[in-house]
Amino acid sequence: MNGLRSCLVFLAFSAALRAGEGGVEAQPGPAAPPSPFERLQQRADQLGKEAVELYKKGELLDARARLQFLCLLRPCPVGMRLRMGETGRMLQGVDNIVVALQKQWIKELPALERRLDLVIRNRPLPEAVGEIARASGLRIELLAGSAEDAAQLAGMRERRIVWLDLRNATVAQALEWLTGITRLDWRAGKDGVTVGSQRLLPGESAWVYEVSRLVHPSEQIAALPDAAGRSKAIGEAVTAFRDAVRKALALKEEDIHWHAPGQLLIWGPRTAHDAAGKLFAALADPNAQVAGDLTELHRLTPTRFTSNQEGAGKYLDQRAQERIAEAFRVFSWRLLSAAAAGKVDLEALTELQAAWAEPQAEAFVNGVGACLALRSAFAVHEAARALPKDEELPLLARAVTPLVGKQVTAALEDFEARPGDQLACLRALYAALLVDRPDVRARALAAFTPSEKRVFPNALWPDLAASLLGKEPQAARISSVLQQRPAIAGEDWVVLAALAARRSGNEAWDAWRGNARELIGSQWLPGSVVVLVNQLGRSALPIVK
Repeated sequence: MNGLRSCLVFLAFSAALRAGEGGVEAQPGPAAPPSPFERLQQRADQLGKEAVELYKKGELLDARARLQFLCLLRPCPVGMRLRMGETGRMLQGVDNIVVALQKQWIKELPALERRLDLVIRNRPLPEAVGEIARASGLRIELLAGSAEDAAQLAGMRERRIVWLDLRNATVAQALEWLTGITRLDWRAGKDGVTVGSQRLLPGESAWVYEVSRLVHPSEQIAALPDAAGRSKAIGEAVTAFRDAVRKALALKEEDIHWHAPGQLLIWGPRTAHDAAGKLFAALADPNAQVAGDLTELHRLTPTRFTSNQEGAGKYLDQRAQERIAEAFRVFSWRLLSAAAAGKVDLEALTELQAAWAEPQAEAFVNGVGACLALRSAFAVHEAARALPKDEELPLLARAVTPLVGKQVTAALEDFEARPGDQLACLRALYAALLVDRPDVRARALAAFTPSEKRVFPNALWPDLAASLLGKEPQAARISSVLQQRPAIAGEDWVVLAALAARRSGNEAWDAWRGNARELIGSQWLPGSVVVLVNQLGRSALPIVK
């Protein structure tokens, strides 16, 4: 049932664009052979009609498959039109398929309504499926190759389920949520459940194959000096590849399309998808035996596959670093906010455990993500100090320490060299807060001491450092700084200013509370930051004690 919700949105959006929901009909032009777009439009119309007829016959899976193919085609809206009301009827039909399939499968397998008491935490996809199977008592099979398909769709080397809370969910809901986040599919029968990518399940289906490493003519591009020549070479390679694949797989013209650059959309039965998978594997293998028109193409594709391998690896590394950055950005404050209330946010902890354990974490920490990583490391260590009896927080804090070790010294050196840089200032503050060592804090305090050569663009910086890192409270200075609300902009400065005020004592904390409403209300802040600063009055964090 996966993908139908996105199909609903797509159909509504494309239909509105096609007609403006009631726009003027396009005037017919002179008779001419259909253009590629017109053929695509005709295919889309055919799919819609087939889906409606199949739904009426009760062939729900086949109807759904055609709607999913229609969604993936993504036809251009120009010149296309749906009558008013047709969009709503189509969307209602798709929704009916979801409901009808669930009822049908639950009738065949009543155990799908069984309630679970399960939380999946940072498990590879096959293990996550196994956990649901054990908790439900059902036979749940993950088709071979599906985990690899899910990883490719997500831009991962391995598809993992970092966090999935299935407490009090039915088995059917659990399967729907699992396949929803992995873009797989599931089907139930009397004997159990099958989970897999659509191309590996019985029946006709649409699947997008990532073939960019086989298509991009890197060996030709490198030798061409001008953009026009490079564009022409790519266009010829793309056309030749699609035509050769279509002929080798005996596909109809309307059943193979470029979904996006380097992504080939194929419609067909399981046998066609099996053949496509084997074909693309053979085209990447210099030792594979191919015949017919593929012989000429095979002279090029293994070299392309090898030469594009480095780029593919860089892409996966980049995607991993994007996930790390998102986890640090979203879950670090959530972890610290819960710790301030004396609790462990298990989801935030799990997401951070997974992010810090990524093989690309060290490169991220020592690259563009240094400041974000130091913020996350500070949050982890402070939460671990606040909740020393928790079993997992101290383990994560110890795992994080060596990864940010180089950045502590680098952050202080950078700020000493660039006292006017705001990012360098934040890195130095987080580094000094993270490492509870007198020599590090003394060096940081010296770096934040104004002088003729060290002039700061913001008076907030030295006052925050003195309050957060020094031994003596700086209530008067912090109270004065809090009157300068424009200087406290952004989540980092809001949190650090609130911590400094709370640590400096009642006078500063009263000043903070007096200014907090306007300060927080005048800017966008993550909810976890707002919760954190509002909890500091009775916080369990060691830094404010």
